[in-house]
Amino acid sequence: KGPNDHIAFSGMPSPGAAGLIAAIILLHQHILAGGGDAIWIGRAYAFGVPMVMLLCAIAMVSTIPYDHFVNRYLGKPQSFRFIAFLVIILFLCMWWFQETVALGFIVYAVTGPVHVIKSRRAQKVESL
Repeated sequence: KGPNDHIAFSGMPSPGAAGLIAAIILLHQHILAGGGDAIWIGRAYAFGVPMVMLLCAIAMVSTIPYDHFVNRYLGKPQSFRFIAFLVIILFLCMWWFQETVALGFIVYAVTGPVHVIKSRRAQKVESL
């Protein structure tokens, strides 16, 4: 087993946190550039960016497990279903780039806490 064979990080990896921050800033700028009725959402959204940065910092120094995306999903042969799902995401990226990238990083950021909650619930059920 080599040093790159792990499938999870302890705490959010810094590229994941940086990607999340960059993606939400890109989405923020995209919303502001659109103008119209969405401009107030973009202005309100600006207040959420520092909060997301703080949450990312806390997640990075935590012991919450985060998947090593490349080793877990791309480092082994995948099913047709996975490849089809990946193609759909790539098409979504072509049409709604900022939204898809932001959603992808948000989902990644939430997977760690969701995994912890699921495992704690499973432990409670086993102890009963």
